[in-house]
Amino acid sequence: MAGPVWDFDWAWKNINECYIFKATDGSGWAYKINDCNPDLNSPGWMIRLFYDEKFKNEVNCRYFDLRTNALSDETVFGMIDSMYNEVKNAQVKHFQKWKILGQNVGAPEVGTQPATYEGEVEKLKDWISTRFKWLDKNMLGKCATVNTNELVENTVIKIYPNPAKSMVNILSNETISALTQTKI
Repeated sequence: MAGPVWDFDWAWKNINECYIFKATDGSGWAYKINDCNPDLNSPGWMIRLFYDEKFKNEVNCRYFDLRTNALSDETVFGMIDSMYNEVKNAQVKHFQKWKILGQNVGAPEVGTQPATYEGEVEKLKDWISTRFKWLDKNMLGKCATVNTNELVENTVIKIYPNPAKSMVNILSNETISALTQTKI
């Protein structure tokens, strides 16, 4: 079981329930939740997947592919801003009826809770930004990596997917000045 869908709010917050989630630097892996003896355990197969190198490598490739589009900061924050505008008027009535601004309700979050709707949105954006930065540096697995002699020793170029059909993604921690396409 990988749900329930109504708990997705826990995926986008810094949860204060286990050492894995209390880190305010965005670190930690949720698949290790069973180490905290939770009320509901993660199924063993979900944990076992991350012992498989091929699976970790595929997750790495998929994550960095999504970071260039659907999970880019621009796309994610654009979606948040869109939802912010969509519920801007409704949230006033919501918080008049449910006086929960500034309180820690629902998912038990780390830190103080904002006293305004705008503060809630900014806290969410700050957390997502922090989490993405950590994931970008620490993602499990390795995607197809190419190092060339022409580059500085610590330069890494990631090219994926591998194999590719019509499009490849190229990530580099150095500026790429030229690309040449070669037919095989």
